Amino acid sequence: MLTTMLGFWYLQVFTCISILYLSLLVGLSAFFIAAGGYVVNDYFDFEIDKVNRPDRVLPKGLLSLRTAYLYSFVLFIIGFILVLFTKNIYCFMLALFNAISLFLYAKFFKKALFIGNIIVSWNACSTFLFGAILSSNLTNMMPLIYFSFLYTMIREWVKLIEDYEGDLQERVRSIATLYGKRITLYLIMAISAILIVSVDVFSYQDFYVSEFRLILRVIISIPLFIYLMILTKYLLKNDIVSKIQKCMKLSMLSIVIVFIFNDVINIRL
Repeated sequence: MLTTMLGFWYLQVFTCISILYLSLLVGLSAFFIAAGGYVVNDYFDFEIDKVNRPDRVLPKGLLSLRTAYLYSFVLFIIGFILVLFTKNIYCFMLALFNAISLFLYAKFFKKALFIGNIIVSWNACSTFLFGAILSSNLTNMMPLIYFSFLYTMIREWVKLIEDYEGDLQERVRSIATLYGKRITLYLIMAISAILIVSVDVFSYQDFYVSEFRLILRVIISIPLFIYLMILTKYLLKNDIVSKIQKCMKLSMLSIVIVFIFNDVINIRL
């Protein structure tokens, strides 16, 4: 919800109260569709989570599989209803596409090489796109859309290393199970390098000022370098890999927060 509303508002100035209403609608729509995606993913991951995450709701028996399945569709439907009120056909098409892709990912493509990781990365970056489409803000949001896609891809591959044992048991065809943890780490390093270089690539196109570029270098490059060093040393220690994967969520959030501050300092103050 936060990222969708950021996509709507970033470096934009609106004075009409109805615009605030639209931003809330699109944000809530993303909120419910993403929630539906998480629930349906847990439904299809039940057997794997019994091995990898036995403390989660379904493996612990706190919710039945049937209830979870129905709950996911209720969440999706609420998301669709809310996006209809925006009266934007492109937002509705994106919402429908993402909901379908989340369902297909959970049921089929999570076990497909590369495709599942691309779907997750797309859904992460498209939350910014969702809001930007409604307010015609694609140009301003393009760097963050790009960063979030690559960063999510990196975190997805770290997660493959974390889930290696459970995926191997369930015969999931991931990069880690097919080619090993070490090859997966090399791919993570390659995408990390592209992400770090892309900060400067966008700077040459005047997407942000030099001070903002410096901050982005610090919050993107330094944490990634630290994560890669730890992964290289403790690749076989699943508990450490799990902590890195969780820390990467906080790192992505910090990037979003920096963009929010840039918006507040340059537009709101």
